[in-house]
Amino acid sequence: MLLTIDIGNSATKLAFFEGGKIVRRRRFSTIRDAVLSDFADEVADLLNEDIEGVAISSVVRELRDTYEELASESLAAPVMFVDHNSDLGFSINYDPPSDCGPDRLVAAHAAVLAAGIPVVVCDFGTATTIDLVTVNGYAGGTIAPGIETMANSLFHNTSRLPKVEIGKALKVVGNSTAGSIRSGIYFGYIGLVDGIISRMQSGLESLAPVVATGGYAELIAGESSYVDSHDPDLIHRGLHDIWQRNK
Repeated sequence: MLLTIDIGNSATKLAFFEGGKIVRRRRFSTIRDAVLSDFADEVADLLNEDIEGVAISSVVRELRDTYEELASESLAAPVMFVDHNSDLGFSINYDPPSDCGPDRLVAAHAAVLAAGIPVVVCDFGTATTIDLVTVNGYAGGTIAPGIETMANSLFHNTSRLPKVEIGKALKVVGNSTAGSIRSGIYFGYIGLVDGIISRMQSGLESLAPVVATGGYAELIAGESSYVDSHDPDLIHRGLHDIWQRNK
């Protein structure tokens, strides 16, 4: 069994692969300064599993030693942290390549597997990244506040506006304060996403498919004029394939 781990700023997601298919998933909050004992309960049952390897994408550098200990000592399994040095199947045109987040590279790799080249890949999480892969390799992209990050900023930086649950707005013109906020956040975010993708597409000879992932992918994909598909397991599928290429 291969264990893939996607360590994000807000949540850590685990997927268990058997025969190339995900058979189980797990999710818990990311603690930036965690030691192994901090999430011992969440991974206790892994000690009884036959784990052949652990492939990790992490945007939290402080946790590398903790997860290396989990893999090599607790699970007695080889571990691979994906980064710009991994065999991804494309060159990385980023300055410097080491600054590019592993999650962006893994998602780009998985999007190429799913839709070919060129491809635009969006990851809607704490931050939103929209990246482009062409025949010349990983070209880079954009980083913007995630939709929840945007909503929290509005709440924390105003004195009278309430905190509103993130969700789909039914109409553009809100007739209450909560409705106006929800509309502004939702449709404003769709405009941000589609505006970026439109500008990316305008520089290509033909339209590239757009693949999305992340916690808010389904919410945004339903209204976007450009997102063709969304896959909550995109990074896990990328990690699985990169493990196979690099092991």
